[in-house]
Amino acid sequence: MTKTLGMKFDSDKPRLGLLPPIALESIADVLTFGAKKYAPDNWRYVDNANSRYIDAALRHITAYMRGEYTDQETDLPHLSHAACCLMFIIELDKINNENYYEDDLDELMEELVKESKEDIWKTIVLDIISAQHRNSKEQK
Repeated sequence: MTKTLGMKFDSDKPRLGLLPPIALESIADVLTFGAKKYAPDNWRYVDNANSRYIDAALRHITAYMRGEYTDQETDLPHLSHAACCLMFIIELDKINNENYYEDDLDELMEELVKESKEDIWKTIVLDIISAQHRNSKEQK
């Protein structure tokens, strides 16, 4: 009896299984500590997050460079704290760039409505943009 093999077209997708599990768990420990101290996902709402997390990452890296392996408060590795800060920056940069695009769509829609609601072509374009905008919000 011949066994049929299934197909999966995922060769171009990120291979998350390549992430080092010990490092991931250590970063998760840092996140867990932060969630208990502040609140889960609190880092998403910090003012001036980009510069503050760069500063924090550099503090942890320089502590490690001075020979201090673990953070005094958490007893977790400084490099895990630094990696966590860098992950925050990556995430927030991606989110902010997507929000910028959404803001552009909102402005374009407002301009089209102001110019003329009766113009059929503008109405068609407005409908297309609205559908794209709804789809982008639903995908989040």
